[in-house]
Amino acid sequence: MKEHAWKIKTAVCFLALIMAAAVGHAKSWISIGTQEITSFNAVREQCDADPDNGAYGRVAKNGIPLGNYFASNFLAPGTRITIPALTGENIWICRDRLNPKVWWRIDLLYPIGRTLGKRRTEVFVLNANNRD
Repeated sequence: MKEHAWKIKTAVCFLALIMAAAVGHAKSWISIGTQEITSFNAVREQCDADPDNGAYGRVAKNGIPLGNYFASNFLAPGTRITIPALTGENIWICRDRLNPKVWWRIDLLYPIGRTLGKRRTEVFVLNANNRD
């Protein structure tokens, strides 16, 4: 069953991005449903040998985040999301990937010493026309 779940989730996210692009309005947000949200710090214990660099660019300097970045395997690099229930109006940018065994998560980069735990809440994606 899990084998097919990722295909369905990927298809739903892809369709949401297509619908957002078709709308074409600046700053239009599309819900991708309830997602599992976790957090990580830019330290060797939680990352690879170079914790300051994500898969798609620099995310931290000496462990201090350079912006609101997140890791996700099912969202494209540069995708912008917002999670109003957890982080208010903050906009997060996809700059990293997760271990494939937790491909369904969205992992937010937090400052060293801060953690989020594991939460499930609604996530919104900015339309594809507003991506980096």
